Amino acid sequence: MFPPTVAEINPGIYQLHAQSNAFGSRDALRSKLINKAEEICKNKGFDELDSNNKIVNHHTAYNSGMIIPVNTKAAILKVKCKD
Repeated sequence: MFPPTVAEINPGIYQLHAQSNAFGSRDALRSKLINKAEEICKNKGFDELDSNNKIVNHHTAYNSGMIIPVNTKAAILKVKCKD
């Protein structure tokens, strides 16, 4: 799994994104997002505004003349840090 990415979309409101290969678990993705949210909010807590951990991306890879279907999983979490 890759580390979550963070974008501040408004002051104090962040959208976090995590992704993994097809073998990663949805619970692990969500756990990574929660841990990152706690980190960016400096353990003051946060309110969850929106989330989706059921994203599946379908890709096609070409290797040595073969077409190989490849799936990845992703999750997003939008949070507002508490003061």
